[in-house]
Amino acid sequence: MSRPAAVPHPIDAPGTDEDTWAAWQRLDALPNARSTALFGVTSAVVVAAHPDDEVLGAGGLISVLAAAGARLRLVAVTDGEGSHRGRADPAMLAARRT
Repeated sequence: MSRPAAVPHPIDAPGTDEDTWAAWQRLDALPNARSTALFGVTSAVVVAAHPDDEVLGAGGLISVLAAAGARLRLVAVTDGEGSHRGRADPAMLAARRT
């Protein structure tokens, strides 16, 4: 009895190439590092559920604020120990992620 072919997971797809992103008609509508909305921001607090979520959710904004000299603080609500249940040691994950 043969097994059905495994269906590839979408995360393994090649993704969108840079030329396609660069040709996107609404690209110019996105805010840029010189956005007047960020003028005068001297400090910010970024709150994330677990370590690394701040980079995934607001990494671009964080880098723009940092480049402008803003004082940044990160609050991670958990240490991320529960992210890989049954596949990794929670104490090791907590130490690594924090």
